[in-house]
Amino acid sequence: MAAPSAATRKNLQRKFRLRGFTLKVDALEEAAAFLARFPDAEEDALDLLLDELDKEPLQSSILDRGVVRRVVALLVEAEEAVDAASPAATSARSALRVVDSFLVPRFHYDPIKKVFYEYDREASLSMLMGLDFFGGGVIAAEETVRLSTLEKKAMNDMFVILSDIWLDSSEFGKLGEMIAARSRLKEHSRFLFIPGPEDAGPSKALPRCTLPKYLTEELQKHIPNAIFVSNPCRVKFYTQEIVFFRQDLLYRMRRSCLIPPTTEETSDPFEHLVATITHQSHLCPLPLTVQPIIWNYDHCLRLYPTPHTIVLGDKSEQKAFKYTGITCFNPGSFGNDSSFAAYRPCTKELEVSIGNGVV
Repeated sequence: MAAPSAATRKNLQRKFRLRGFTLKVDALEEAAAFLARFPDAEEDALDLLLDELDKEPLQSSILDRGVVRRVVALLVEAEEAVDAASPAATSARSALRVVDSFLVPRFHYDPIKKVFYEYDREASLSMLMGLDFFGGGVIAAEETVRLSTLEKKAMNDMFVILSDIWLDSSEFGKLGEMIAARSRLKEHSRFLFIPGPEDAGPSKALPRCTLPKYLTEELQKHIPNAIFVSNPCRVKFYTQEIVFFRQDLLYRMRRSCLIPPTTEETSDPFEHLVATITHQSHLCPLPLTVQPIIWNYDHCLRLYPTPHTIVLGDKSEQKAFKYTGITCFNPGSFGNDSSFAAYRPCTKELEVSIGNGVV
């Protein structure tokens, strides 16, 4: 096997560091050999490898050849199985794509053209020449049609969102045991964990990186396919684009407001919040003195073009508001009153629950 180039080594080390991993020399060579299998899609292959490593119950963040080789073997086996499967089997894999904030594509404003596009999603997309602003990769027109057809059939698929949950490392383990004891739930569901503003992490700046492994390793022993991502994060469900953001944004926006919003159209603070972030095309339009942002990753908080759905996990009361074609809602605080929300992307139907009641 030829030694990886300096550029490949640098890229591998950088991408693995962003996920909290350190590569030993032999592990780096193993990862490079895996990427060499996909000369036209190295970045996609690397993201897939990292996603699978995130699911592993690792004892250390320092990776050796054995760990990487084990995951590579699983990916190669899965690839061979998918190649031999029917198109229907392939569609199930592409239904859900989770995009970490640190992997969102970065684009720059063109100072020559000096063009500001409309907020309307379809009008914006028509002017973007197929660029992937959301993340997860560009989908060909034929694939979009196929996914749209499958999406219409996914009437029973839903996202159940619980926000503002407080768990320590031992309680994470208990949660894993509880889910593992229910085989149908474990086998037919995917679990996505997003850090909140008070969770452990290197800083309070946005975007927040994934929860530390010392908190999640017990849970991952019981649920190997649990996904731990950044805050905010993005999810593609067939053709639907969904943004998840856990932040007590309403309170902070109202506290930083210098001029009270007009009440001519609405007096609801949540509706004003949705209108603000939509028109600002940004999840957190606060001064840096109020909410620090990692400047190199500010683009992952942008809402342009607007997604189909925005989930704002906030401590304030449950709210839902549809604005300029966007479905935006706050599932409420599970820690305060056991409130949560169930959302069906296929029909954009939302059910909210407080305690034992369903609204």
